[in-house]
Amino acid sequence: ESPGAPVRYRFGVGSGQGRRRYFGLGSGYQLLVDLREGMGQDRKLPAWLESTGCNLFQTRRLLATLAQHWSSTPPMRGRPRRKASGELFVTWSLEVVRRMVSASEFAHSRRTLDYEGYLKSMTARHRGHEALISEAPPPVRTGMETLLALESEGARQMMEKWELIDLSEQGLGARLPGRKPWHGIGALVGYRFEEEMDWHVGIIRRLGISHGKPNVGLTTFPGIPQCSQLRSANPKAESPWAGQTRETSGLGWRDAIVLDEESCLLVAPSGTFIDETRLEVSIKGSFRPIFLESLQGQGPGYELIKYRLVEDAPSQPPV
Repeated sequence: ESPGAPVRYRFGVGSGQGRRRYFGLGSGYQLLVDLREGMGQDRKLPAWLESTGCNLFQTRRLLATLAQHWSSTPPMRGRPRRKASGELFVTWSLEVVRRMVSASEFAHSRRTLDYEGYLKSMTARHRGHEALISEAPPPVRTGMETLLALESEGARQMMEKWELIDLSEQGLGARLPGRKPWHGIGALVGYRFEEEMDWHVGIIRRLGISHGKPNVGLTTFPGIPQCSQLRSANPKAESPWAGQTRETSGLGWRDAIVLDEESCLLVAPSGTFIDETRLEVSIKGSFRPIFLESLQGQGPGYELIKYRLVEDAPSQPPV
């Protein structure tokens, strides 16, 4: 009996014995090759593929890719993974991730959180420079102690601990303690290796189960992310972006994270990207003019944007 066009599988429908058809390697590979060749000869899509939204060229490319990966010699992984172990602190949402990146920057600066000591020193200055306190000053915190203090201020409630499984040049794999509602493809996360001070940014690209436990794969970015802000290059000019930001913040500012200066990637709130919009981005204390070049990806509450620098001298942030 010759099989007809494939029928979309629906859970619980047509699942009785002898009524479910499987498609896999072996004969399935040859069916892919034959289908692609037949479409090339007929110069049109089969009727059962017309509802996919893909044209003839796109469909044949997809079939070629499937045939390549389903062959007896599939392509090797582009960036090999290496096994790793350790624990990751993980949080999510652009707002919280940016807060953690900011905490890392503050900890590296070696500035102090000792506000009480600062007030006491200011009081002493106004009393003839005589010390009012005889007790020894509190010990200076290390950068890691400062970071942990900043993280403990409510942020710990939005953190999870993941178990690191493997690493690659642009990604990592981890085992989850359990599946949460926010775990989804495209979700933006911040993560920090337990023994390190720097927070990094990643995007969930894979969710699965291994050895009975849920796992996750992240796309990661090189370098150390930086807290940033975006503003219109000419706040007084009428433009869709300037109008949009005045409505949302009233000041024309948007928080962002510069992921990597070399590759010119940043993460900003949803609705930021408008093609070829000229903005200014803060990088290491100065504002540089940029053009928003392309939208590389998006997910809940964020956009991943590629930009290009305008060859102008950087301007100083306003007082």
